[in-house]
Amino acid sequence: MGINGNLRDPTPETVTNLAQDRVTSIFDNYETLQAILERHEALIRQRWTKKKPEQRKKQLLEAWPRMSKNHRPDFVAYKKEPEYARQHRTKYRQAYLWPHINLEDLSQASTVLRFLNSRGRHSPATFSVIDQESVRTGLKTKAIRCISGLKIIHLYIDLLGESRQEYGQVSEYEPSAKKTAKGTFQMRQKH
Repeated sequence: MGINGNLRDPTPETVTNLAQDRVTSIFDNYETLQAILERHEALIRQRWTKKKPEQRKKQLLEAWPRMSKNHRPDFVAYKKEPEYARQHRTKYRQAYLWPHINLEDLSQASTVLRFLNSRGRHSPATFSVIDQESVRTGLKTKAIRCISGLKIIHLYIDLLGESRQEYGQVSEYEPSAKKTAKGTFQMRQKH
């Protein structure tokens, strides 16, 4: 996944440091959410379900002011924006990065509660595959990009580790000429 679309010709050390910063942030936020839910989940559920949809929308926008309004905002953005604008500096970057964060879905009575519960009760690794899949439209349309400059070095970032120490580990690999059944390159770790 792209760590930062503006990162040019990164070294393995740069990517490793950036990945570690992100891992720290991800796990800090996960642990904070986990602690909040342990103490207050019942109260949050009670208060959220009592709110009317407009009150929920208002509270969501206070927490995330530029939240996309529609379900599948990445598709909406794709239809609205011409290819040139999308590929050179989309104004809908947020819609492509977080298509599941939108008012239409999260303002429903149970959606945000299920979202908070699942993200606070399961490790970040549980969501790594679905989070990567969720940005597919943005990547395919070139509205968002992976790190550029990885032509000489090939890096693999492990997002399946269950702990801070395992999650986000960066290792170099050499793509083999042989493709796997899914069409991705097999990876061998350098020694």
